[in-house]
Amino acid sequence: IEPIQSNMPILGDLYDMMREQKEPEAQHLATALEIYVNGSLNIFNHRTNVDIRNRLVCYDIKELGKQLKKIGMLIIQDQVWGRVTENRATHKSTRFYIDEMHLLLKEEQTSAYTVEIWKRFRKWGGIPTGLTQNVKDLLASREIANIFENSDFIYMLNQQYLVTGTAGTRTLKGTGYRRAITDKMVRVNICLLNWMFYL
Repeated sequence: IEPIQSNMPILGDLYDMMREQKEPEAQHLATALEIYVNGSLNIFNHRTNVDIRNRLVCYDIKELGKQLKKIGMLIIQDQVWGRVTENRATHKSTRFYIDEMHLLLKEEQTSAYTVEIWKRFRKWGGIPTGLTQNVKDLLASREIANIFENSDFIYMLNQQYLVTGTAGTRTLKGTGYRRAITDKMVRVNICLLNWMFYL
């Protein structure tokens, strides 16, 4: 079968194959898939009408309900990782912009996957960029230290955050909030673009 869009299988195809099987395990899996095939969460049981081979692809998960948002984020991250892998083979860089990045760091599973791809992206020719208006929520994540350690620079636009401390530890602090920055993170250039300075 030629791998063109009209020939690509969807969840409904897997569901139908499971229903044809006589084993109880297959029937159990089919029952678990039913809500994603025929039920209220069937949004992923369709072929895409978006050409993901374009040079610029924008994924918008705003309309996904709460139950689908996590799986939607994981699918997008997996798709982007696939593109980074393909582009590496042809010596191309892949730019990946994540708006409202603090949302990816709220859920344990998406947070762990975000850190993993953030660590690997640069080695594979990827250029990840996280954007958020809510720095406090971003800094509240346990995983943000791993992301900072694997970032070349951080821009903070119009924030009331200051970096203080000694050479051993520094603290990024804001109104009523503090976050320790380890020695490894001190190498990161932090630009507060109201005043534009580098550490």
